[in-house]
Amino acid sequence: MGYRLRLGKVSKADHEKYKSYTREQFKSEFGENEFMYRPPFHEQLFELGKYIDFSKDLIDFYDTQEDNDSEFKIMSKDQLREVIRKYHEWTSKYMDKLYECACAINDLEYKLDPSINPKEEIMSFFHGMKQEWGRGKYSLVPYYLDEPDEKRDGQVIGSWKIQYSVLNIVYIYQTFDWENDLLIYSGW
Repeated sequence: MGYRLRLGKVSKADHEKYKSYTREQFKSEFGENEFMYRPPFHEQLFELGKYIDFSKDLIDFYDTQEDNDSEFKIMSKDQLREVIRKYHEWTSKYMDKLYECACAINDLEYKLDPSINPKEEIMSFFHGMKQEWGRGKYSLVPYYLDEPDEKRDGQVIGSWKIQYSVLNIVYIYQTFDWENDLLIYSGW
C-alpha cells in the first residue's frame, strides 16, 4: 500500500495534554500497538494519497518528533489554502492537456507534446469517468450519499480523482473548527 498522507484533526486541549509526550510515555498510556503518528485522540478527515508533499513549514505536533518514518504535524488554515491552490493548479493543467489532445485529434492547430498519445489520453479519461459514474464494471459513484462516517474518506467525494478530491479539501477548509481544533497533516 505504501506511505500515504492524510488530513485529520486533534482538539487543542488534547494537543496541550500530549504535545510533550515521549514515545515511552505514549506507549505507557496507549499501549504497544498504538503509534504517535496515528494516536487514538486523532480523527482522520481525508487521505491525500501518495507522491505529494505539503510538509514544508509545518509545525511538529510533539515537542520531540521521535519517529522519522512518519509525520504528525500541525497545518494552518493558510497552508490548507495552499493545498487547495495546488490541487486546483494540477486540475487546471490536466484539463489543458485534455483540451490539447482533443484539438490534436480534430486536427486543430495546437502544439501537443510529441510524447503524448492524444487518443489514449482522452480514452483513459473517459474510461475512468464512465466507471466512476456507475456505467462501468464496478458501478462506482464519485460521492457519498448514505455511507456511514467510518466508511468514508472525506465527507463529500468518494473519488480519488484530483478534480474531485479538491472538493473534500475545500469542505474541510470551510467547516473546520479552527478555534478549537488543530488540522493535522500526517503520513505513515
